[in-house]
Amino acid sequence: MVMQYLETELRRGSPTDQALADVVAGVRKVRGKDIAFPDQSQAKKELPKTDLLQQAYETLSHLRQPTKQEKTAMEKRGFVFFPMERKSYAQDVAADPNYFLDGELDYANARPALQDFVPPVAAQIGLNPTHPALPEGFNKPRQRQLEMIETESQKLQQEFPDARLIMLPVTTYAQADYAYKEMTGKPLLPNFFARGIDTISGVGAAGVGRSGPAGPFSVRGWPADFGGPGVGAVPAVVFVRK
Repeated sequence: MVMQYLETELRRGSPTDQALADVVAGVRKVRGKDIAFPDQSQAKKELPKTDLLQQAYETLSHLRQPTKQEKTAMEKRGFVFFPMERKSYAQDVAADPNYFLDGELDYANARPALQDFVPPVAAQIGLNPTHPALPEGFNKPRQRQLEMIETESQKLQQEFPDARLIMLPVTTYAQADYAYKEMTGKPLLPNFFARGIDTISGVGAAGVGRSGPAGPFSVRGWPADFGGPGVGAVPAVVFVRK
């Protein structure tokens, strides 16, 4: 299943990195079965009691708008706030197809997670344009990336009890990237993909971004249990109702 998924992504006309090609080449060298990646087995050993993926979805249902004081405090830490609209990723693409990779709308409409999922509430979310991704959050399985974001969230909650750091759905990363480009002329995700909470196939977790600053924006699938050097953990600050 993993091999089939990787080859499907390679055949797609989306930005590809050498790492994905190397993984496929490595799998092909092993006859009759997929290779076992160290990160996958390690991630299974480290599963926490809390389902962090489900927790991220539940947090999205309990968001509120930050107060002026909360926004000011987060802005001093480098965060910029963007509106999270109740739109699916497919709707994002349909609104301005030229911003996205050719064929992106067909790709989104063929995957229920990208076509149907809409954030449950509209709220403001904060991202750090200077350092959008956790420095050590690349080349990790999604579970490990969720754990790293949760660790940082627990630290933030000690000072701001209603604040959370979470991994977002790809539609919200797309909306923020688009809004930041409109504001500054620069992409928010210039040369990597932000892992999303969306699962777009049995093994595939969505990542969204671009391979280079001038490249088109797109979703790229990467197996949830594997890490990719161009797939990072991008925490967003949100505030929840008491």
